[in-house]
Amino acid sequence: MDAVSGEQLTVSTTALGFTAGTLRPTGSDPIYRAVVHVNVGVVRMRYDGTNPTATVGISLGAGSTYTVDGLPNVSQVRMISQDGANAEVFCTYERGLGL
Repeated sequence: MDAVSGEQLTVSTTALGFTAGTLRPTGSDPIYRAVVHVNVGVVRMRYDGTNPTATVGISLGAGSTYTVDGLPNVSQVRMISQDGANAEVFCTYERGLGL
């Protein structure tokens, strides 16, 4: 895998996914993996096509890292703040040979 890009996201009380143009860049292969790192706050995350809520989803606190593999899963990632305060998340995107 090669890290090819990243983005900083502010996650609040509305479910938020990754930037579509980042996942499927024009003229390049699509992203295969997203490494999500929570810098500030607590988020709930899902990658099954359903929006998380403040009480449902994978809970990730500050300092947590979570890896999502496969473009179908990465494309469906949605995050929301667990406690209503803005959370800061940095995502590193990788592509290359799949697992």
